[in-house]
Amino acid sequence: MARSSYVQGALLACLSIVSLGQQFPCTGCFCKPTWDVSTLQLQSDVKYGSAFNTHTKQTQSLLLDVYQPPKTDERKLRPAMVVIHGGGWSSHNKTEEWAVKMAGHFAAYGFVTVSIDYRLEGQDHAPAAKEAANLDAMYDAKAAVRWLVKNSKDLRIDASRISAFGGSAGAATVAFMVAVPGEGDSGNPGFPSNLTVGVSLSGMLWPDKFGGIKATDPPYIDFHGTADTKIPLLAAQLTNNAMQKANATSFLVTFEGQGHVPFQTLEHHFNDLFGFLTKYMDLQGAECPRAETLSNLVV
Repeated sequence: MARSSYVQGALLACLSIVSLGQQFPCTGCFCKPTWDVSTLQLQSDVKYGSAFNTHTKQTQSLLLDVYQPPKTDERKLRPAMVVIHGGGWSSHNKTEEWAVKMAGHFAAYGFVTVSIDYRLEGQDHAPAAKEAANLDAMYDAKAAVRWLVKNSKDLRIDASRISAFGGSAGAATVAFMVAVPGEGDSGNPGFPSNLTVGVSLSGMLWPDKFGGIKATDPPYIDFHGTADTKIPLLAAQLTNNAMQKANATSFLVTFEGQGHVPFQTLEHHFNDLFGFLTKYMDLQGAECPRAETLSNLVV
């Protein structure tokens, strides 16, 4: 993303950057992992929808992988998370290394998690083409949310606690899910696709979408490196400013000197991430995950 396209708006931006460890102290039973990732259940290549891919000129089956806590998890209602990989809307898939790691982390903390494939239509580097690919990725991701709601009984999902996490292109897709209207036709019609919260790592919203932001949009947070050259911090700052101007709940957390998608740094700040989730997903009111044996408890 070109830095120059944001310069004029930056002159008017009133920036709000959260200090780590102050805004989201994590309390409760979702602040530490309950299970080791080796004990999780994995179901691969589940079809959640289909859609026409404008790059391949073919209808594409949309697949996801399901990560669940161990079978011994007896909770009746569990929060859910959709993980969306990066790759500029032109590469990678649901088995991208950091996407797999984040899906495992969320499941270990007690979430039913899906890592999704979506249409990769961003091979053209023109901003308009990338934005169009971003929109279709959002439609696919919303179909994944609807799939979770549709299957909430079998998966024991609390449909009032479904959120999304993405990095890079996936992070921008999460921002679209939070602030851009529209459902698309990628699958599972008739079920809601609204998120409880959206979490981005190196995300942003395209400026022409700022006008559609509403105060009632789900809470949104972006973790962003100050030295990011692919999605510059300025884009994240302007996004956060536009959301706050619309009275939407939005936060920007910066990682000083870090570049694009600083996954390892985020891993060291999970207390902030899960503190945010605990507050805005109301996890204090959710059923607590409990380890069945000490051997499976991560300390």
